[in-house]
Amino acid sequence: MTNINYEVANQVATITLNRPEKMNALFGMMREDLLKALKEAESNTEVRVIVITGAGTAFCAGGDINYMVELREKGDKNGFKRLLDAGRNVVTKIRSIPKPVLAKINGTAVGAGLNLALACDIRIASNTATFGEAFSKVGLCSDWGGMYFLTSLVGTATAAELFFAGDIIDAKRAEKIGLVNKVVSKGELDAVVAELTRKFVKASPATIKLAKIGIFKALNSNLQDILDYEVEAQLACFDSDDFKDRVTSFVKKEGAFVGR
Repeated sequence: MTNINYEVANQVATITLNRPEKMNALFGMMREDLLKALKEAESNTEVRVIVITGAGTAFCAGGDINYMVELREKGDKNGFKRLLDAGRNVVTKIRSIPKPVLAKINGTAVGAGLNLALACDIRIASNTATFGEAFSKVGLCSDWGGMYFLTSLVGTATAAELFFAGDIIDAKRAEKIGLVNKVVSKGELDAVVAELTRKFVKASPATIKLAKIGIFKALNSNLQDILDYEVEAQLACFDSDDFKDRVTSFVKKEGAFVGR
């Protein structure tokens, strides 16, 4: 896979955007290769958690602007739409994978790069990271689900400010408005993410799968729909071997059980 690194260790798949000389700006087949990596992580039964990060000092600077200019000069609207569709496919896959997907934001995350992070379940950022929906500065609109995710996280007024002005904000403000779960020092980022992934690896896979469905179902449902879903999910857990073994282990103080 070009400019996408994929590795598995300790039941965690790490997908790294690897174009550091261009701040990991998305170019060529990077979107498609990112999707391939996600599918690989999803199908690998050894993998329990997925981490997406960037090489070098940036997470992702969004789409490669020079390539977009080239498409515009050629009048290649279909080529531009292919980029949009590829991004949409990545976001759809992240949301449908029944495993935690964590964004380790090591630096700049703007445009599609920010929206990639927003699509993930959890976001942990370095205090050196910066964030922005900079589309308005180049005459474009948000993609990769940014309008949906950002508004859900920070509310309509703050989302409007960020989209309209296209301002770049620092990690401190990103944490304050709820854009990220936690901000840590650059030197602590790897350790904090590793500790969090260890917790996720130990958790019940069935519980995580059902919780992930329910959490995002809640964004487009009323209370009664969620109450109904929770009953269905709990009954599914009740019938599982995972619940049987874990609850027995918990009662007997036998420690963590490796779920199935």
